[in-house]
Amino acid sequence: MLGVKADVANGIHFIEDNIIMYTCGHNIVFYDTNTKSQRFIPGIEGTQAITSINVNATKKILAVCE
Repeated sequence: MLGVKADVANGIHFIEDNIIMYTCGHNIVFYDTNTKSQRFIPGIEGTQAITSINVNATKKILAVCE
């Protein structure tokens, strides 16, 4: 998946030096810049859109607002 959903608050985060987390459509994408691979977390079916994402200071907990 390509493309960042620009209307999402806090839509891009660096999880590690080489891993970027961002929203794309109704998914959260983890992109590894070293291996050029992606992992996905789909949004909950029946909701309209992801409106905000955030991670805590230790980068271990992700909060998603739909």
